[in-house]
Amino acid sequence: MLLIKMMQMPHERLFRVFNSVKTFKRGFFTESHLPPVEEFKNAMSTVGSQAMILTASFSGDLDITKMHGTTLSSVSSLTVYPEPVLQFNIQVPSATSSSIHQNKYLALHILSPSSDSVKLARNFSLGSRFINMQMNSDNTNAERKHTTPFERIDKQEWELFEDVIQNDRPDSFHLDPKLHLPVLTKNSERILICEKYKVFQIYNHEIWTCKVKDILINVHEDHKTGGLLYFNRNFHFVGNPLVDPNTKKD
Repeated sequence: MLLIKMMQMPHERLFRVFNSVKTFKRGFFTESHLPPVEEFKNAMSTVGSQAMILTASFSGDLDITKMHGTTLSSVSSLTVYPEPVLQFNIQVPSATSSSIHQNKYLALHILSPSSDSVKLARNFSLGSRFINMQMNSDNTNAERKHTTPFERIDKQEWELFEDVIQNDRPDSFHLDPKLHLPVLTKNSERILICEKYKVFQIYNHEIWTCKVKDILINVHEDHKTGGLLYFNRNFHFVGNPLVDPNTKKD
């Protein structure tokens, strides 16, 4: 009965206006005293999402300072036909973004839900940081230093894509011989090899769409775990399935 009464209330009485942060108390909801941006971040932290690591291709000598990557929580499937396409977003400026723009290819890693994966995800989430503190409010005079996450992990945790597939079937996808693509083989259940498709800039973020060209499967992690999840500013794993009242019992 309470639910029916709430559904009959006008929407403006159930939800306050976001932009003006008006005071509101109705039913089970209470007002937030946070500024709009912080309130938005706090609201989004209540939603779980997949944590994946992106690594970017590079050209030239095998120089670890050229190897860039970032942790993402925005990867999602966009379409399957006529070919598989994924989407995600990256905050800019970004050395990872610059690398993909220049070299076109990237790897997206579906991580196993483990402490080692958490360590990796934290490492690749550091991004860039300001090293010149004398800046305008819009950061136009700020000097950034881009982090190099591969300098902080063991060599056993990654390989080059071209080395992983060198003994595979003849029709395997191959990069341009001038390019290298580091892949995190130790803690990944699946690795999606992708090619840049279309990119759109929205304020200080880029929305990327990428075509999936190949998928590497870890033979030691061939069961489905749900991967590494990010929720409420911490990493989690998938729990037991909820009871579905529409599912018939045996």
